[in-house]
Amino acid sequence: NWYGDRNDSAVFTVLSFDRASSRRISDEPNGIDSLNWTGVWKVTSTTRKKNNPSGDSLTSGKLPLSNSTTPRKISSVWYVTMAFPVPSEAFAAVEICELQRRGIDLSVKTIRNIRSDYQQVADQQGVRRIPVEHANWRTLLRGFVQAAIRPSLALRLWWRLLTTLAHRPVVFLACIFWSLRCFELLAIVGREKPDVVHLYWGHVPAMLGWLVLEAYPAQKVTIGLSAYDLEMALPLSFVVAQRCAGVRSWADSNLPAIQSQKIAAGRVQMIYQGIATEIFRNLTHVATKVQRIVFAGRLIPEKGPGFAIELVRQLKARFPDIELVILGDGPLSGTLREISKQFGLESNVQFHGHVTQAEMATELAAAMLFVLPTVHSAERLPNVIKEAAAAGCCCLTTPTPGIEVLIRDGETGRILPANDLKAWVDAVTQLLEHPEQARKMAEASAQCVREHFDIRHTTDRLVSWWESIAFSTSIPEVSR
Repeated sequence: NWYGDRNDSAVFTVLSFDRASSRRISDEPNGIDSLNWTGVWKVTSTTRKKNNPSGDSLTSGKLPLSNSTTPRKISSVWYVTMAFPVPSEAFAAVEICELQRRGIDLSVKTIRNIRSDYQQVADQQGVRRIPVEHANWRTLLRGFVQAAIRPSLALRLWWRLLTTLAHRPVVFLACIFWSLRCFELLAIVGREKPDVVHLYWGHVPAMLGWLVLEAYPAQKVTIGLSAYDLEMALPLSFVVAQRCAGVRSWADSNLPAIQSQKIAAGRVQMIYQGIATEIFRNLTHVATKVQRIVFAGRLIPEKGPGFAIELVRQLKARFPDIELVILGDGPLSGTLREISKQFGLESNVQFHGHVTQAEMATELAAAMLFVLPTVHSAERLPNVIKEAAAAGCCCLTTPTPGIEVLIRDGETGRILPANDLKAWVDAVTQLLEHPEQARKMAEASAQCVREHFDIRHTTDRLVSWWESIAFSTSIPEVSR
């Protein structure tokens, strides 16, 4: 049963249904890679004479086969995302760096053009050596040419977008524009044939997934559905998720939303976003200040930095030396600085902007508490809470989807109602007056992170999943 080819090789499955036949086949020279008494073998033979000096036909019964039984390893992966690196998506950089460290030929392809802060963020996240191919006007022009070469495919994609997004005209027009980049990437997929094309986000990159599945059905494609892509809910995302080789998500709480789109649970792999825990292991020299609190995240209203400043304002009367360190940047930066001055908190609130991972680790290790009063609808197991826990902070946050995996209220941190200032003031007051309670919860949460969110362990699972997909002979079953 011939089921595919790669690099001029054909792969066969030989079936036998009794032990006698199995023994006869196993005695044949130069034939069998591996033998199981149930009668299933995988054997390979070249398909071109230049790689087959004997000139034997594939049907002659004499197959010059490899004797290696070493499991095949994945070697090349595409990461398709909107932009890279992004300050608010440092978790992607951590995973990509770990994959590269393992020797995987990894290439990041972005749908958008290069960011103006690329050099700065690349240095902060340590990804200067990661190969990244950004979009630009030339890539869009090449994509237009590729769409013209494949008019039927282009019309089918654009018609699908029109019929599903007519009620969202801004999203529709954006998708039409970025589809040109996807057509250019489609042509490159045909030339490079990576082991796996992984759509890191499942919204706009899903267009590339659909094109690849239409043009190159044998190409293995996986898609992520984890946060904003589920919120955006592009119909094409779920079509690709039904047809591709597998779906990756990083929060169990996402499963109901995924299943509601007729995607079987068995097609979904829950693989957490990991953190580089080793960065936080050698911070015992950093002195922790009991009245020091850290907030880290993008400075947008949904993340709650203004709420954190108001929290400190309420606590200052009782704790005059309280400190709030704000790590990160964003559109609210100037406004938050002005508010701090108006409240007379210049000596209590510090703004550090974007920092490197090492700098963040040091700042977190010097604090007893970490606060993230987020109301962001797409928040899923924030990596910054994992990092704060690994650094020894007691973490306080809001009840976002899936957070109970990371924070058990009263055991490994506190989960407090969003925008309930009194509840937050009471909780922080309790911990500042009884720091032993904070330390106990911090130790428990650090242990949880080490056991479940170490980037080495999560990447092990990711690579194993990809290898099972890349070298699988089965055709993905479409969910109904």
